Amino acid sequence: MSVLSHIVWQRLPNEVENVATEALTFILNRSEGARRGILKLLQSIVPDLPDLEFTTQTPIEGGRPDMTGGDGERTFVLLENKFWAGLTEQQPHAYLQHLAEGACDRGILLFVCPAARATSLWHELHRRLNVAGIACSPAPTPPGISHITRTATGPTLALTTWPQLLTAIDLETATEDDTHADIEQLRALCQRTDQTAWKPIQAETLTDQGAPALVLQLGALADEIINQGVSRGIMDIKGLTAASTAERIGRYALLIAPRAGVWIGAHFTLWRDHGATPLWLLCHGTDWARGKIYKPNVQAWARMKDHPFTSIGTGGFAVGLHLKPNTELPAVVDAVLSQIDEIIAAMGAVAGATGPAT
Repeated sequence: MSVLSHIVWQRLPNEVENVATEALTFILNRSEGARRGILKLLQSIVPDLPDLEFTTQTPIEGGRPDMTGGDGERTFVLLENKFWAGLTEQQPHAYLQHLAEGACDRGILLFVCPAARATSLWHELHRRLNVAGIACSPAPTPPGISHITRTATGPTLALTTWPQLLTAIDLETATEDDTHADIEQLRALCQRTDQTAWKPIQAETLTDQGAPALVLQLGALADEIINQGVSRGIMDIKGLTAASTAERIGRYALLIAPRAGVWIGAHFTLWRDHGATPLWLLCHGTDWARGKIYKPNVQAWARMKDHPFTSIGTGGFAVGLHLKPNTELPAVVDAVLSQIDEIIAAMGAVAGATGPAT
């Protein structure tokens, strides 16, 4: 994760689209190569576009486009950045009308979105064109563009994805180290946002009973692991309860020997972000959990054993617990408890770390 991505998601989660737009505008206005890259992409749609300057949040009748590209006299390009937000009531027809009044058949309304949303967003744009009575005609799809159509009002409606757009820009900045670094910061932010974007559910997924069965099975597995841990005397759950949310199913337990408070269960966000395993052990940086004390040793163990590991909260950590595939439940539980035994041993190697947890 980049510094930009970390700060935005920690401090400005509701401003991701605005930050991405401002960052893109900054890159385009500072770098000749970046501006040349986006202009080449736009000229693949309309070949005779003039050189453009880009501004953000310029009001027009019917809205406030995220980015405007013009030559000082006329607006040729309106760019709309859509991560997860829906379309406004005026999109796309009011924006197309604005372009038709100025640039006419040289106008481009370009939507930029996560790759996972490209198909569904394009279908919605086309539906709105039909409702507004705006006829369309097919057009060749140039490289770097996902979808394109010529409208009867004159301007072209097109859609690209953040990876496509940033690649087109980056190709022209090979000798600009600072610009390349800025693009990579923006790319990391977009990748993080792409992970959280709404992905339309496929019809076959809705009738696949294996999906809910797996979720229920993972919850039962977490319970069995902790029950067996209590029986074997390595865990205590007295006074602790199950703790499940929309993103995770599991419960808290105390690892007795190191007196470390942990959560064990299926964590779907970590599974999505890191892959490898749905089962995770979380140890926060609180006085009860004491993740700050044990984090370096467990991280070293995870690196040596090839387990996914990430920081959480202030001083805490999460470590993946591998599951044995194609194996009966008792053997799966035994394998996970063996990994927890190793984590406990790594925690126990911290000098002066043992003692009563509160």
